[in-house]
Amino acid sequence: MAVPFPDIDPYEELGVSAKDSPPTVRKAYFKLCLKYHPDKLGKVTEKSKGEYKTRFERIQFSYAILGNIKRRKRYDDTGSLDDDDFLAEDFNWKDLFHRYNSIEVTEEMIEEDRNKYQDSKEEYEDIKESMTYYQGDFLKLFEVIPHLEFTQQEEERMFDMVKRMLKKKEIERYQNWGNYIENRTKEVKRMLRNVNKESLEADKMLQEIQKKAKQKAKLKEDSANISLQALIEAKHSKNNDPFEALLAKYSGANKGKGKKRKKTKDEYEIDDDEFERIQQEMIGKKKKV
Repeated sequence: MAVPFPDIDPYEELGVSAKDSPPTVRKAYFKLCLKYHPDKLGKVTEKSKGEYKTRFERIQFSYAILGNIKRRKRYDDTGSLDDDDFLAEDFNWKDLFHRYNSIEVTEEMIEEDRNKYQDSKEEYEDIKESMTYYQGDFLKLFEVIPHLEFTQQEEERMFDMVKRMLKKKEIERYQNWGNYIENRTKEVKRMLRNVNKESLEADKMLQEIQKKAKQKAKLKEDSANISLQALIEAKHSKNNDPFEALLAKYSGANKGKGKKRKKTKDEYEIDDDEFERIQQEMIGKKKKV
């Protein structure tokens, strides 16, 4: 049966390059499955459903090529997407796509995959391929192997696994590996510092976010008290200001207890001689103090 997407570039479809290792390709494939799986669509138009369905099938086809070492090598060498398995008369792409569509991809599935993958034969083969592909660059494993994060425990697990491969002569002893052994203690400390730094930065960011949220809530709670305190302080300051006192005196602000009336602008206007007299009176009071 002919291939369904004869003009497809599987590397472009999965967002990887020809230099990427098999684990990197697999990781990219899993992410795209989570994004474009039919179960993740929610409420969308029929047109969007059709577009997502086509994209999901293109992802499956691309991984069918790049996820298989034999098919990937043939594609890299010839650019051909044909394969003996695909060309077999009894091979049906529709059945394959339907099978993929019926599999629900969830976060729980990823966690389950982690548990099954670690310490499995598949992980062993991925590490072996990556050590060969990256010519003994041990730390590269923590960038390309699925579910692998740098900790002292995981470093020791990977280190022991690579030593077993070397002992069985399953991989070559590259110079990069020799350099890592020579500087292992220093490299482990450096990597752990980097991991710890990233963790601290993440914690700090979280604390800042929480702090701002608390400050915002407290601001509303204290706004009434802050306003009241400001008014009290302003009133206290005004009562102790000699100029304000004189202004009140000459504007009639403290005259009697009669009926309140609206003050006009003229009540607060004084001529130059009156202002000079008030100023001298203020100076005299300050000298006495």
